[in-house]
Amino acid sequence: GKFHTGDILKYLFTSLRYSILDREDLHLTGGINLQFGDHPFLYGFLLVGDYHFENFKTSISLSKSYRIPDLYEKFFTGYHHALGRYDIGNPDLKPEESYEIQISLSANLKNIILSINPYYNRVFNYIYPNRIIADTFRWDNKNYADISGVEFESNVIFGKNILKFGAYYPMLNVPISNVPKPEAFISAEFSLFSFKFSPYYRWNSAGFQVINLSISTSWRFLNLSFGINNLLN
Repeated sequence: GKFHTGDILKYLFTSLRYSILDREDLHLTGGINLQFGDHPFLYGFLLVGDYHFENFKTSISLSKSYRIPDLYEKFFTGYHHALGRYDIGNPDLKPEESYEIQISLSANLKNIILSINPYYNRVFNYIYPNRIIADTFRWDNKNYADISGVEFESNVIFGKNILKFGAYYPMLNVPISNVPKPEAFISAEFSLFSFKFSPYYRWNSAGFQVINLSISTSWRFLNLSFGINNLLN
């Protein structure tokens, strides 16, 4: 369970999973997840399979989700201070029903670890804030929404030093603001004398960049670290 105070609603989360097949090179798992509270939904794993062979690993998951509209989306009408807009509830909202497939491919090539994860999700009766005029929105259903994309990440290891870089490319046909944009990152962890340095750079096609810098050291039971987040701003 997870509990918040203030304007954020509480919710409970529980899951049941069952191992259908468990071998050294092949795993199949089924299960059901339940969430109650802010966004109640039923999420069932139809199939999650992993196959291993030498330096490569493949995984595929097929799932179905069912989400009930929450009370805010159905009945609340008023100004949303956090988002800076006026929301209108819709008591006629229909539940969402979605189907998702995700594939994961990874390779461990000595000092290099590569992974790529494409996914596709079709959501029927997608619930979204529909702009009526200016900053006024009304919750509504879209016949269906396609949410897809691909994630890529690479780790290069040089002794105790690690270089990471990756990219995230989402594709959505959803009529909402603040849709996730493609982005990329590069980070490193390298040691010099008794210090560990961790620079991080992130770029997003929406037009922002982030640079984080940190340094840390350890002495017996004591760990000291100093960092600057978002150095550009």
